[in-house]
Amino acid sequence: MSGSPALAIRTTGLTKRFGKQTVVNGIDLAVPRGSVFGFLGPNGSGKTTTIRMLLGLASASDGEIALLDQAMPAGLARVLPQVGALIEGPGFSPFLSGAANLRRLDAADGFAPAATRTARVQHALERVGLTHAAGKKVRAYSLGMKQRLGIANALLAPREHDQLARRRRRKASVTGCSRRRCRRASPPRRSCRHSWPAACACAASVWSRPRSKTSSWRSRGRGSTLSSDLLARRERRALGWGFFASELSVLFRRRRTWAMLAALAAVPVLIAVAIRLTDGGSGRGPAFLDRITQNGLFVAMTALVVAIPLFLPLTVGVVAGDSIAGEASSGTLRYLLVAPVGRIRLLVVKYAAAAVFCLAATLTVSLAGILIGVALFPVGPVTLLSGDTIGVGESLLRSLLIALYVTVGLLGLSAIGLFISTLTDAPVGAMAATVVISIVSQVLDSLSQTEWLHPWLFSHYWLGFADLLRQPLDWSSFGSNALLQLGYVVVFGALAYGRFASKDVLS
Repeated sequence: MSGSPALAIRTTGLTKRFGKQTVVNGIDLAVPRGSVFGFLGPNGSGKTTTIRMLLGLASASDGEIALLDQAMPAGLARVLPQVGALIEGPGFSPFLSGAANLRRLDAADGFAPAATRTARVQHALERVGLTHAAGKKVRAYSLGMKQRLGIANALLAPREHDQLARRRRRKASVTGCSRRRCRRASPPRRSCRHSWPAACACAASVWSRPRSKTSSWRSRGRGSTLSSDLLARRERRALGWGFFASELSVLFRRRRTWAMLAALAAVPVLIAVAIRLTDGGSGRGPAFLDRITQNGLFVAMTALVVAIPLFLPLTVGVVAGDSIAGEASSGTLRYLLVAPVGRIRLLVVKYAAAAVFCLAATLTVSLAGILIGVALFPVGPVTLLSGDTIGVGESLLRSLLIALYVTVGLLGLSAIGLFISTLTDAPVGAMAATVVISIVSQVLDSLSQTEWLHPWLFSHYWLGFADLLRQPLDWSSFGSNALLQLGYVVVFGALAYGRFASKDVLS
């Protein structure tokens, strides 16, 4: 209708049910752009659930939603880059600094230009007065500092209201707020509060949320249109390498990751030291153990044989199981999705990071074995299983090829862990379930009664790299292993997407 104000938020009959319980019942909202809107209601009345539905974190059971004249959730990718949000409370990775957290969330936005990322982060921190604590780990922040960091995240990218504030510089009309603060946090802004006096002190218009009645809110206001420069910024989506790089940074900055890699490196060290102190012992033990005293290059192969049944699946299960559940548990998942990272993109990046860890884990065992073998034992030409002899250089290349074979064998387990991680918000449970599944698969693979099932078990080819120690190289086991793991990646990747794409993010 001509002359009607442009709306920041519009809902019609918005309803949300969890099972038989209706938590949001037929809400009609019409919030004009340029308004400060207070959202009032008692605990459990559906305020936060409504905001989650507006931002696409939860699906509506019934009704329609439009943000900035875009129908939701179809318009999520176009709208969310223009929206800043602080949902319930801040959610950040505690082992990263404030600036590193903001850079990660900015990289999650596929449209955010990487060239100006540092400048945007510094500007956002300056606006909320956290420049002095930019390099401090978030675990050392006070609650007030974390809340300010959450506001900095909401102000991180050039939002539509930032452009309007620069052009119009209108006076604040909000009782109880300074003009300077309201100008900085220029509309549209939504406030979710439990207290009527507190809400009235900060909002020009207050909407009281009944428990189970259909309600509506209208207000006069002056509309606005998207600025051309903001739209131009959104025309081209970035490839996403920045977010993948940030995920690798997060993974390898964690002390837990380095502790697991150190534990894996200790496996060949312990084997080599034990053999050196006992001068070979009785010769009983894993494959290649009796050859170590003659050639230290066999330490790496022996360590892989020892690590494959338990140590490697354990570490991979921890990383894969923590991929989505860990983000949900720490509260960062909702902000990654609002960035917006996109659910498919998040799954792909998380899986790729888990695959990189698989490679890092196997290389750690191999390289540590080679180094300790060279240090403690003689090194020379290697006699293969076929009876042929190859030089040291080629034997090192074969060791790396075996590490790649083992890495490929762990990709199926990573996909299973990713799927399990989408089923729960408890990362420890997802980790444990992934490790248990790897053990069950190996037990089934060792039983003659389940021989018909062996070729379909993801662990069936884990120790089948003996063909890589023959002359000429036999690639049949490598190909069978890769094909089997690809099947697991496709199946459990599809299951993970099917679960995560429709999952309500309530943590």
